[in-house]
Amino acid sequence: MSSPPEWVSGWTPTIEVRSGCIEPSAASGLAALLDVDESIVAPGSLLPTLWHWACLARWPSMLGTGSDGHPQTGDLMPPTLYPRRMWLGASVEIVDTPTVGMPVTTETSVTDIAEKSGSTGT
Repeated sequence: MSSPPEWVSGWTPTIEVRSGCIEPSAASGLAALLDVDESIVAPGSLLPTLWHWACLARWPSMLGTGSDGHPQTGDLMPPTLYPRRMWLGASVEIVDTPTVGMPVTTETSVTDIAEKSGSTGT
């Protein structure tokens, strides 16, 4: 892990815990988008790996988003000085493969913050 930037000092990481249901309509919508046979997402069938990201999408209100369209910072992500954010990687542990229609709980945490520089600046 890298050393966090100075502007992160004072921020305490949180774990975002969310519960929801793998709704058949969300799974069907993703199947249609990907041009996959909808029969693979019939109620009770195993949800394809990582489809939970789309099926449990978080839709914050406009007041709850920053200028970049992402959820406001301060909870899961630290308050930032910069108008743009990048997500560079993730580790996913699937404890039990969810089925369509099944209630699920997800936990999300930020484990590292790094300041980067590129051709457009920091």
